[in-house]
Amino acid sequence: MIEEKWIKENLAPGVSKGSNLPFFVLALAGVVAFVTGLTHGETIRAWGALLVNFLFWTGIAMAGIVFAAIQQTTNAAWGRPIKRIAEGLGSFLPVSFIVFLVLFLGARHLYPWINEPIPAKAAWLNLPFMFIRDLAGVVLLFGLSYKFIYNSVRPDLGVINEKKYFPLSSLAQGFIKNWRGSKEEIEKCHTANYKLAPVLILAYTLVFTLLAFDLIMSITPHWYSTLFGAYFFMSNIYLGLASIILVVVFLKDRIGLDKYVTIYTFHDIGKLLFAFVLLWTYFFYSQFLVIWYGNLPEETSFVIKRVYEKPWESVAWTLLFTNFIIPFLVLLSRSIKKKPKLLRIIASIVFCGMLTERYMLVFPSLWEGHEFPFGAIEFFMTIGFFSMFVLTYRKFMEHFPMMTITDPRFPTGGHHH
Repeated sequence: MIEEKWIKENLAPGVSKGSNLPFFVLALAGVVAFVTGLTHGETIRAWGALLVNFLFWTGIAMAGIVFAAIQQTTNAAWGRPIKRIAEGLGSFLPVSFIVFLVLFLGARHLYPWINEPIPAKAAWLNLPFMFIRDLAGVVLLFGLSYKFIYNSVRPDLGVINEKKYFPLSSLAQGFIKNWRGSKEEIEKCHTANYKLAPVLILAYTLVFTLLAFDLIMSITPHWYSTLFGAYFFMSNIYLGLASIILVVVFLKDRIGLDKYVTIYTFHDIGKLLFAFVLLWTYFFYSQFLVIWYGNLPEETSFVIKRVYEKPWESVAWTLLFTNFIIPFLVLLSRSIKKKPKLLRIIASIVFCGMLTERYMLVFPSLWEGHEFPFGAIEFFMTIGFFSMFVLTYRKFMEHFPMMTITDPRFPTGGHHH
C-alpha cells in the first residue's frame, strides 16, 4: 500500500494549479476560426481541419485508455504508477463525441460519393448507413472506456473516503454510490476490469478500423487498402505513447510522483516507444511496397499525390524524419531513454510528426490548390482542440487521484524496477 502521508500530500484535489481562463479563450478562438471558415468561403479547410483534429485528439484519448487496458490484460507492474495518468487522457471523450456529431453535418463537403454515388459501393457508402454504423461503434467504444475508468477510480475513491485522507468532490462522490466496503469493492472492480480490458482492446481495433475506412479512406472513394485500418489504430498507439510521455514528464515534479515514477519507468516506456517506431515504419512500408509493386492506378493515385506532388512532397519527407529516422536513431541509446527531458524532446517530435501525418491523410484528398493549405483557420482550430484537451484533463485531475492506490499490481517499493 502506498504511504498514507504521501497520498494526503500529493493526491488531494486541486493539483492542477493555475487559471483555466487562457484555455477557455483559446478554445473559443478555435470555435470562432471554424465558424469564420464556414462563412468566408473556406468550407473545405474548416471541415477538413475539424476532421483532422477529431482523428488526432480522439486518438490520443483512446490510446491512453487502451494503454491502461493493456497494462491490465498483461498484468504488468512497471506501468502502474502512470496508469491513471494515461486513463485521464480519456476525459476528452465527451468532447470527441460532440465533435463526431458535428462532423457529419459537413459530410457532403468531405465525401464526394454523397453527391456522386458510386453504384458498385452504394450499399456501403451511403450517408445514413455510414452515420449509423460509426455512431454505434463510437457509442460502444466510448461506453466501454467510461466503464473501464469507472471501475479503475471507484476503489481508490472509496478507500480515500473511508480513511478520510481528504474530502471528495460531488462528482467523485457519485462514483462511490452504494459503496459496500473496501475489501469487497476493490476485488469486484479489479476483477471486472480484468474481464473488460481485452474486450475494450478488441473493440478499439474494430471501431478504429471502421473509422479509418469510413472517415479517411472514403474521402478518396476509389482508393482502397486492406492494411489501412490496422495501420491507423496501430499508429494511434504510437501517438498515444508519445503523448503519455509528455504528460508524465510534465506532471512528475508538479504532483510529487518522483517516489514512484523513476528513471526505470521512463526506460520502460521509452523502450515501448522505440518498438512502436519500428512497428509504425513496418506498417507504413508494407502498405507503400504493395501499392508500388502492384502499380494499379486506383491504388497509386493516393500515394503519388502525397509523395511526389507539390506541396505535399516536402511534407512526406518531413514525416519520414519525425516519425522514423530521428526517434529511431536517438532511442537506440539506453541512457537517453532514462532521461525524462531528452525523452520528452523525442516524444514532442513524434507528437508533431503524427499530427502532420493525420493532416496528410486527409487534406491531399480534399485540396486541389498548389499552395499548402495551412493558415489561421487550421492553426487556431488546432490550438482550440489542444486547449479543450487541457481543460478536460485538468478537470479530471480536480476530481480523481492521479495514482492507482488500490491496484494490487502497484510496485510499492518506490524505486522498484
